[in-house]
Amino acid sequence: MELLLELLWILFPFLLVMLLLYVIVARKKVVWKIVIFVTSFVIIETMLLYKQLWWLHGEHRRLEIEFTSDGWILFTLSLVGLLIVVGCILFQVKLNRYVIWTGKNIFKSVTCGSIGAIILSLPIILLNFYSLGRVPVDGSLSLFISIIMFIVVGKSIEELLFRGYLQGYLDRIYSPFKSGFITTAIYSLLNFLILIVANEYFLLAWIQTIYIGIICSCLRYRYGILASTLANALAIICWYLLI
Repeated sequence: MELLLELLWILFPFLLVMLLLYVIVARKKVVWKIVIFVTSFVIIETMLLYKQLWWLHGEHRRLEIEFTSDGWILFTLSLVGLLIVVGCILFQVKLNRYVIWTGKNIFKSVTCGSIGAIILSLPIILLNFYSLGRVPVDGSLSLFISIIMFIVVGKSIEELLFRGYLQGYLDRIYSPFKSGFITTAIYSLLNFLILIVANEYFLLAWIQTIYIGIICSCLRYRYGILASTLANALAIICWYLLI
């Protein structure tokens, strides 16, 4: 509880500024809405890393992702994130028109998203093959569920903002290739700024982020953000469970 209150206390001024900007500037302007939502996501993600609700550690080519053992705060943040996703789907009508939710066939979107997760996981597995099979949670089922929820909800928000709103908006202006390239560039740059907090481990993680951006942008174009979300979330879960 103390950590959650501390986190809210730190984030409150930033989020208040974003809310004021939304009300004053962005209510009827799609571009500003996207900018404010993405900026808010970056601020929150950076703070979560800074407060070590998740973090990176490793050596040489090996890089592990870890989460706090406070399952309650992860569960609470997951519920808040889920409310944000539902709120965006219900109330951001102008933005949702830019979102490709699935391809022509939902089953194909799910299948290709799962294949995408394997493609995203392969570099991590191959670089760390000798360390596969670790047990990341010491017998706590509730903590394990909270971590999985935290990953899935976090990646759902990420995909909705970047591959949903941003790439969808750019699709109206540029060709699919150019909009995917610009989205991946922005996604990679913002993740670079977030991962600097991880100090010496940020470069390897950033390379992985670029790879995620490319694959997820391609999946979103053909099969919607259902596929890109599945690929992104399942790849991070695989990274967490195996490495």
